[in-house]
Amino acid sequence: MIAAAVDWNAVEALAASAAALLTAAVLVVTVVALLFERRVRRIDIARLEAQRADAEAGQASLVVSVTSATTGSGTADVVLVNYSQRPVFDVHVSLTLNGRPVTLTDGRCTVVPVQTIVGPDERRELTLNAPYGEETLVAARTELRDAMGLRWRRDHNGRPERLLTD
Repeated sequence: MIAAAVDWNAVEALAASAAALLTAAVLVVTVVALLFERRVRRIDIARLEAQRADAEAGQASLVVSVTSATTGSGTADVVLVNYSQRPVFDVHVSLTLNGRPVTLTDGRCTVVPVQTIVGPDERRELTLNAPYGEETLVAARTELRDAMGLRWRRDHNGRPERLLTD
């Protein structure tokens, strides 16, 4: 029998190469896991932000305004109802036409008195001046402060929009 000579330098080089490959594989797996976790975190943050926004807009979405008018009358009737369980404050109601505030060229006033407090389940009926011939095309814009003190704008009973300035 002949004894085979073992080249320990080759064994050491082979072990070092295997360790380097294993280290690189672990590094790649770690980077992929971090990118995945970052993506999941962004999705969670967006979901939580949407839930917070919905919770904040909850009361404002329960304040409804319905507009009705007769062509040629020069006015529009707005019924404002607070269906929430808490009062709303500093309620401003105005008219919009195609999403823009109504301005009358004939000198009539478009300002309606501010409804200081509209209590829970309270209903207010308002009459506002509207452009002649376009009375049925106008919609109500409601601006209010909810019970938490946040300002909101709601056009034609759409999704409430948070107003950051007073």
